[in-house]
Amino acid sequence: MEPTERLIPTSRRADGSLRKEIRVRNGFTPQEDIAKYQTTRAQAEASARVVPGAKPKPASKPSSDAAKTAKNVKTASGAVSAKEAARIRAREEEKQRVHHPIPSTNEAAQPVPDSLETLEKKVKNLKKKHRNIIELEAKDIALLQPDQLEKLKGKADVEAQIQEMEEIMAAMRI
Repeated sequence: MEPTERLIPTSRRADGSLRKEIRVRNGFTPQEDIAKYQTTRAQAEASARVVPGAKPKPASKPSSDAAKTAKNVKTASGAVSAKEAARIRAREEEKQRVHHPIPSTNEAAQPVPDSLETLEKKVKNLKKKHRNIIELEAKDIALLQPDQLEKLKGKADVEAQIQEMEEIMAAMRI
């Protein structure tokens, strides 16, 4: 055997079959030893898989590096009891909450006003619906399908939406 070669010993493959010992050049990796390429998304999905019916483990809360090292030093020396360790963790979590307040729901609940163009598009679509409803009214009601009858019942709602959006558009133009 040359100094630029190495010997891969006999081994068992994943499917259970035996692989003979082989001589390869230094730095060479056999194809079957190379892991199949996976995208980051595929890796994330594989790590996130859970057995059906089982609850996924809750994500651990990140803590600061200083808190981790202090916790490790104290617990490693054995100087801290379980109650004391719980108090320290509670203080750290409280600090996290103070530094990262949760945004109030009132700010997020306020709708963002649509632009004039989007309102015009919505009004155009609603007027088209209104025309379709008027066409359905012209037909014989006995021949209409159940979903068409539902459209007829929604005529007042469509008219109200058109009126409301036109008022908003008029206010935006002023």
